[in-house]
Amino acid sequence: MDSKRDKGTDRKWRFRFKVFVFVLAACFAAGLLIHYTVWPYLHNWCVEALIARFESAPSQANANALVAIVSNQQVTDKQGERILRLLMRPKVTKRETYPVGTMPMISVELPFDIHFRDMTAKISEDVWAEGEHQHGGSSGGVNHFGTSVRLLALHRGLKEPGRYEMELRYSFSVVPSTKRTTFKWPSPGVPFPYNMLPSEHTRVTSGDLGKPLYQCEFTVPIDIVVTESQYAERVELTSNPELDRAMRAAFTSKPSNWKYTYTTASGRRKCTGGIEIFYVDLPVAAAFEYSYCCADGPEVSRNSEAKTDEIILRAGDSGAFLIQVKDFLFEEPGQYDGTIILRPHPNSAYKDPAIKSIWNGELRFPIDFTIEVEKPGR
Repeated sequence: MDSKRDKGTDRKWRFRFKVFVFVLAACFAAGLLIHYTVWPYLHNWCVEALIARFESAPSQANANALVAIVSNQQVTDKQGERILRLLMRPKVTKRETYPVGTMPMISVELPFDIHFRDMTAKISEDVWAEGEHQHGGSSGGVNHFGTSVRLLALHRGLKEPGRYEMELRYSFSVVPSTKRTTFKWPSPGVPFPYNMLPSEHTRVTSGDLGKPLYQCEFTVPIDIVVTESQYAERVELTSNPELDRAMRAAFTSKPSNWKYTYTTASGRRKCTGGIEIFYVDLPVAAAFEYSYCCADGPEVSRNSEAKTDEIILRAGDSGAFLIQVKDFLFEEPGQYDGTIILRPHPNSAYKDPAIKSIWNGELRFPIDFTIEVEKPGR
């Protein structure tokens, strides 16, 4: 009787074991099926949804999402190419018309801040006009691309009215960065308990730029219209009492202790001092030229050969710029106390096609500095 029960129990155990093995195998097979068929489909659908969302509603948040899946290498080569083309295509601004004989300038800027994680990138940019290469350049080993504005020009003036074909040609590629982690024991004198464990040091180096992980090439076409000077677009001047008060309130200054040297007809000079001018959320665009006025002397204009960047500010901008005394090429040593005068300069503003009008107002700031003869050997 007991033996029959034992045999029945044994058969039941074997049957249950077979069922268990069968269920386990079926689950494993289902898992493999999901992993190799369903999951790739779902992942691909998610990537395509992110791309479509950015295309329909470009934003910094949607750009960050695309950057993340590229940085994590979660896209195919084709998807990576499409994403890079979407992210790196710049916003281009031009004027409706340019005067004959001038070098047309356009502004180029990325719409969103792009920061690839654990990757480095290489980008090249070339300017072409009427089938001729104008100029270009490339950079590599970087992973961050900001939204700062760059002004690009044709390197030749267009002498006849008409419509000219201009284009920007881009090549972009990214490769994984290489991480190397090392451990070092603390130096003698490090207090307890920090001297008990080694410290971790991670060094990130760029990968092999000859073997890009994702890459793309694209062209941005631009039509340039050139017309007679009297019909070309102009930069307008704008001013009224309320705007003047708002613009003057947007600017402040503080003394600068910068030290620099420059060359004059009488030899080298050393300058100490100057001012730094700050501006916050400008109500309208502005462009300035500046001069120096001493209390008991004539007004001195900035030297025409000065290499300092022109002061061109867009509406809404915030930032700062330095007034460099070397632009005036003062030769006489001594202590200078006077005023910096900033006046509107439409010709500078014209270089940025996004600026249609500038403030027609004047700013004055006190400035003091010292000029010395630079001694030989310094």
